[in-house]
Amino acid sequence: MREDDDPVVDALATAAYGAGFEDPAAFAAKVAAGFAVVAELEGVVVGYGVALPWRGALPDLQDRPAAPVQEPEYLFVHDICVAADARGAGVGSALMRHIEGVAAERGLPEMNCIAVHGAEVLWRRLGWRPSDRLLPSQYPPDSVPMTRQ
Repeated sequence: MREDDDPVVDALATAAYGAGFEDPAAFAAKVAAGFAVVAELEGVVVGYGVALPWRGALPDLQDRPAAPVQEPEYLFVHDICVAADARGAGVGSALMRHIEGVAAERGLPEMNCIAVHGAEVLWRRLGWRPSDRLLPSQYPPDSVPMTRQ
């Protein structure tokens, strides 16, 4: 993800989650503490993924990590978002494969995420299952912590 991708990423997030779902500073802090990648079709950004090495309890939605976590236990997949008109084209799966590759490179066999707005079905298709980890308080109450080895 490049800085000039920010307006498109912001628009994708707003379309998927609604305005104000996550504070832009919290999102930027998570990107800085981890990594972000975009997916393009025919030169147009149609999706993005954000993940960060993490330790302990799942981070809350508005958390702003000050730096990358030292000695992480797992990779927290904060977000995978695909434009509505690009869904079904394998964009989400491609983003997940990239994130899985980063997890493997960093020696992190466990990944965790929080499925929001009914996305649990999509995460299950990517091989994830519900987790017994505690749902952080700032997420919508119907969100589902999920894990994948």
